Amino acid sequence: MQQGRIETSQGYFEIARPTLEAHDYDREVLWSKWDNASDSQRRLAEKWLPAVQAADEMLNQGISTKTAFATVAGHYQVSASTLRDKYYQVQKFAKPDWAAALVDGRGASRRNVHKSEFDEDAWQFLIADYLRPEKPAFRKCYERLELAAREHGWSIPSRATAFRRIQQLDEAMVVACREGEHALMHLIPAQQRTVEHLDAMQWINGDGYLHNVFVRWFNGDVIRPKTWFWQDVKTRKILGWRCDVSENIDSIRLSFMDVVTRYGIPEDFHITIDNTRGAANKWLTGGAPIATALR
Repeated sequence: MQQGRIETSQGYFEIARPTLEAHDYDREVLWSKWDNASDSQRRLAEKWLPAVQAADEMLNQGISTKTAFATVAGHYQVSASTLRDKYYQVQKFAKPDWAAALVDGRGASRRNVHKSEFDEDAWQFLIADYLRPEKPAFRKCYERLELAAREHGWSIPSRATAFRRIQQLDEAMVVACREGEHALMHLIPAQQRTVEHLDAMQWINGDGYLHNVFVRWFNGDVIRPKTWFWQDVKTRKILGWRCDVSENIDSIRLSFMDVVTRYGIPEDFHITIDNTRGAANKWLTGGAPIATALR
């Protein structure tokens, strides 16, 4: 017996094998399924490949189908019926492509098939319609997509599949386009600040407050006085204050003098002040160049 031939009383006969047309299938599409498969899917295909190849060689030697599948299945410890299915599964493909043909069609490659059915122009039409500030319902967007698809000859999936694609869009982008920047801000968690790492008098903050009452000042004028406060950031304690007719350099410097006189100046000391005309002056900043809306 020779490979691909069988001897009979009438002589040798060539065993007929199915011939493949040059363009029976698209190799690029077939191997894209391999590329999109998971690692476990590729390992499973590689596991079945030598068994299928061995069965093919035995059949080429003229061994009966039942014997060939049973023998190879016993050697590789696999199911003979499954081996038979795998063998016939790859028969329409060239042998160099059998590994890709053995990849399970379920999983990642299946999801890509759904995406390939959605023409890119149709997809762009749908998201442009859906991501409008008018916030149209998806049902109406899909109805308009169907009309446009018939007009342009686009290939589109079912409404459920298209809706799943929409749900995969970035949430921040959807909110920004449909609801605006203010709604987008609510997606960001509120900042949580803490003073646990600070010590008392490590950081003080100064700010002015315009009182909501009218008083008669020492000179007889009726005014709303303004008080400058220094507060410890760690303990929230008011360390010093001075009240005056306005927020000015005198009230700021005198109140700060009270703080230093009473508590001293710690080694690690930081000050934060309000950026106002009264605070941003050369007496307090030492003439440092600054840029404010008031200058």
